[in-house]
Amino acid sequence: MPHRINWTLAIALALSFVFSLLPHFVEIRQYFKHREVFFLDGKPIIQNPDGYFWGRLAKEWAEGTFPKEDPLRNFPEDDVSYAYPPLISFIYGILLRLTGIDLEWLAFWLSPIFGSLFVIPFVLFWHRLGNLWVGFGGAVITALSSAYLSRVFVLDLDTDSLNLFFIFGIALFLLLAYQKRGNWQAYLFVALAVLFSLLFYWWYAHPEFFILQFFGFLLLALPYRGLFYVGLMGLLVIWFSVYFLTGSIIGMDILGRIFLYFGVPIVPIESKSVPDVLKTISEQGKVSFFNSHSMYFSSEFPFYIALVFLPVLFLRFFKGQLLLLPLYALLFLSVVKGSIRLYMYSAVILAMSFAYGVFLISRLSDFLEKKSLKIFVGYFFPPLMFVFAINWLSLMDRSPNLFISKEVVKDLQRLKELTPESAKILSWWDYGYAIVYYSKRTVFHDGGSQFSIKTPLIAYALLQEEETSHRLFSCISDPLFNHRAWEKLKELGLHRTLEQSTKECQGKSYTEIYILITEDMLSKTQAMQQLAYGRGSSLFRLPSCEKDCKEELNREKGTYTQSIGNLSTEYPVKEILWIEDGGKVKRETFDNPKGGTLYIVKKNGKTYGFFAGEKLRNSALLSLYTIRKDREGFRLVYDNFPYAVMYEIISYKPPLSLP
Repeated sequence: MPHRINWTLAIALALSFVFSLLPHFVEIRQYFKHREVFFLDGKPIIQNPDGYFWGRLAKEWAEGTFPKEDPLRNFPEDDVSYAYPPLISFIYGILLRLTGIDLEWLAFWLSPIFGSLFVIPFVLFWHRLGNLWVGFGGAVITALSSAYLSRVFVLDLDTDSLNLFFIFGIALFLLLAYQKRGNWQAYLFVALAVLFSLLFYWWYAHPEFFILQFFGFLLLALPYRGLFYVGLMGLLVIWFSVYFLTGSIIGMDILGRIFLYFGVPIVPIESKSVPDVLKTISEQGKVSFFNSHSMYFSSEFPFYIALVFLPVLFLRFFKGQLLLLPLYALLFLSVVKGSIRLYMYSAVILAMSFAYGVFLISRLSDFLEKKSLKIFVGYFFPPLMFVFAINWLSLMDRSPNLFISKEVVKDLQRLKELTPESAKILSWWDYGYAIVYYSKRTVFHDGGSQFSIKTPLIAYALLQEEETSHRLFSCISDPLFNHRAWEKLKELGLHRTLEQSTKECQGKSYTEIYILITEDMLSKTQAMQQLAYGRGSSLFRLPSCEKDCKEELNREKGTYTQSIGNLSTEYPVKEILWIEDGGKVKRETFDNPKGGTLYIVKKNGKTYGFFAGEKLRNSALLSLYTIRKDREGFRLVYDNFPYAVMYEIISYKPPLSLP
């Protein structure tokens, strides 16, 4: 007799997948509606830093030029190598070979699909646990939460897009193995879980996730000797496979990551030894877990329902939840740390808990006698709560992420014309991958090396006056200097290391070193100051004013008033630097010792204003970006202000003293 189709399951799978694609349809519409912003040369622009890394390796693999040694990253150490292409690059590389379609278009259409695939094992997992409603409701609420969408979006050529897919895929296979215990199929499902684990490692290189899942499985299988030994054998296969892939001391990569996962580093890992302030811009702000409801739901009400029913969910489906141990561990860490990145994984647990809470409340209909109330609670209440929980307003107002502007991309492409092939480009880390992608020029640091000592050194250098900045840029070009700074870090701490290293820096002459300053680097001054000094303030970009800013500037009071709509902000001003076309600078001072410095730049009939506090007023970052002419130690190579400005770092010759 043929197996009957479970139409309820099929509809739940189809609907959850369609719902998960909704926000991406909104994004795609915005992309096409604003082509002038998001498209260049007939292609959409990749809008996440890591996407340029995975994309470059995909292209090189497709072209047969995949590098085992990568000389374009991490200058001057030049120690980046690859044993094999990352799975994400391998997949896109194959598709590039088969289709000939531009990488940007492949990622544009595939990233929404990759980001939505997790709903399939999610729904199937809960179907096997016996509650399809939790599977459907939890999958949809997770997929539509801003906590998840902030990590998975159109043109998000990144590993976050399939992480939940692998986690729930492994959990599903382990659950099926447990449920089929005593049957040969159990061994098949353990083998599939092992295969998915190895693929997950190839995809994300974080073994702590699936190791914890296998640990939960072994706890489940403990009373069943045959199943336990099969699970243990599967775990050992994974353990030794990771050992051969990493070449590290057997098990240390896995053990190190598991302990690090819980915040206890047991082996010296350079990338984790720099303080927590060194994080991507999106992760710098922390949101208290109990104030994070808007990242999951429409309001606080469904958030507290999820919290109340969370222990009930865990205890009722204890066996299934053991297979999701890494998610519960991350939920705990999100409560403790309040890290925005962790909320992507917390969203899953909270969505399941909310869906189960609604399900339990709907079961109260069995105890109600009034028919209308019974029908409402049992049948209408769950979908109403489901619709209410989703923050539809933020979903439908969704716009594409803008990591890099079209104008800056054009400038990165011009680097091939402006610099020799052997040039080394010094910029802020988050443009590192994009610079290599577009120009094939070597960079100092990028998303993969941002946790090295060079990032705080470069941040510190950008905030110093030009002479000190020049010396530091030259010193950072010396691997021995960087190594000594790293050794100091272990003894002195970050901020004392930066001060001490600056004092010891003599500055050697290195050729073909270029510093690239882009418009959005100024918006990252707070992050740079946090690294350099442990505290930071923002540099304010002011709205345009007329040529002489007469209405905004009150010379008698020494203030500058910024007006946006009906809101006005008054800034006390100590000095103004008027910068004309051609780099001519005029300084105007006011008797206002507590005031800041106002840079007013005039170019091509437009006026640009920047207000800086004491720490930033004479920073090389601001002066090189705004004044734009040859300086001592810096030769102006390219001026496309306000989008990008580039200098070559040359030998520093102190100005002659006046007689």
